[in-house]
Amino acid sequence: MSAGWVAASVRARAMTRRRLGRAAVVRLAASPSTEAAVSALAQTTYGHQVRVGQSLSEAQRAVVHAVAWNVRVLAGWTPREGVGLLRVLMAILEMANVQDHLQRLAGAEPPAPFRLGGLATAWPRLQQTTDRRALRRALAASPWGDPAVRPLERSGSRCAPRSQIESPPRYRPPRPGRRAPRPSSWPARPPSRAR
Repeated sequence: MSAGWVAASVRARAMTRRRLGRAAVVRLAASPSTEAAVSALAQTTYGHQVRVGQSLSEAQRAVVHAVAWNVRVLAGWTPREGVGLLRVLMAILEMANVQDHLQRLAGAEPPAPFRLGGLATAWPRLQQTTDRRALRRALAASPWGDPAVRPLERSGSRCAPRSQIESPPRYRPPRPGRRAPRPSSWPARPPSRAR
C-alpha cells in the first residue's frame, strides 16, 4: 500500500469517528418535532451547514453539503487513481445539480448547487449554459452523453457518467423466478495483473 493510500485511509477513519453514529441518529429520530431534530443536528459536526430554524428539506440538503465537503477533503488525501472512485460517488450530486439547473432555466429558484470542486465530471461547463438546448449540447459533449440518445435510466445506472458504465459487468444475477446460469457459461475472468 502506497503512502497516499495510507494517508487517505487514516483521513477516512478520522472522518468516520466524527459521524453521528447509531445512538445519536436514534435520538434525532425520537425528537418531539422536526424543529427539535434540526436544532439538535445543528449542535453536531453538521453544524457548519445545518442551522437552527431550517426546514426539514433545507437541513437534509445541508447534511448532503457537509458530506460532499468531507468527500472533497478526502479526495485531497487520496491518490490520483482513487479520486475516480470518489467522482463516481459524487455523480449523483452532479445529476441533482443538472436537475436544479433545468429548473433554474425554466424560471424557478432551486437551492444553491452542490459544490463538487475537482470531483465534478462536467458541472463547471454545464452550469454556464443559458438554455435547455445548450445544456443538452454540453451534456452530449461530456462523459454523461446525450440524454436523448442514451438515457441514464436505460444504461443500468442512474448516477454514473457514460464513460464509467459502458463496459457491462462480468456476471449479472438472474431475475427473480429464473435459474442462475451455470458457471461454464460465465465469461472468463481477465488475467490478474502482477504487481
